[in-house]
Amino acid sequence: MLQQEGLKNSWARHQQQHQKLAQGFNELGLDFIVPENERLPQLNSVYIPKGVDDAKVR
Repeated sequence: MLQQEGLKNSWARHQQQHQKLAQGFNELGLDFIVPENERLPQLNSVYIPKGVDDAKVR
């Protein structure tokens, strides 16, 4: 699949999906643990606000 899509296209797709996820996290009031300039699109970690059931967030 990667050969068909191409490496550049695959990375671009991951970045686009990461941006959508980041926007959704922002709308939910969740903050990333890692600074934006150090994030990997394939690995996303967020702080879970106090009082929120982390199992429900996951």
